[in-house]
Amino acid sequence: MDPEELFASATAAVLRGDFDAAVHFLHEDVVFDMSRSRGPLQGVYRGREEIRRYWEEMYEAWSPVAWDVQAVAHPDPETVVVESRPRARGRGSGIELQGRGGLIVRVRDGKLTAITLFQSPEEALAAAGSG
Repeated sequence: MDPEELFASATAAVLRGDFDAAVHFLHEDVVFDMSRSRGPLQGVYRGREEIRRYWEEMYEAWSPVAWDVQAVAHPDPETVVVESRPRARGRGSGIELQGRGGLIVRVRDGKLTAITLFQSPEEALAAAGSG
């Protein structure tokens, strides 16, 4: 599977709340870099268990409605840059959240090995050397 297909499959599993299936797509050394996030879960998550805990914490606070992702560049065979448009609702507050960002997604050995968040697809493209 190419990076776009792997990421789409993992994303679909997360949106279903099927974290066991989603973890299957992650390399054991995966790094999920959310250090540029403006939300409370900002940080860098390393390994399958930390990322699983991130998803669990996200679901405690938010009820994901949708997460649209679209590939915008393939800088190399193991990398895809995607535009990300998450939409969610606060579990307690009912507040609707909409966002737009960019991600650099990398694979190795047929698994997702790095996912790095940027505030826009343009920032992600520039960081990937594609913009």
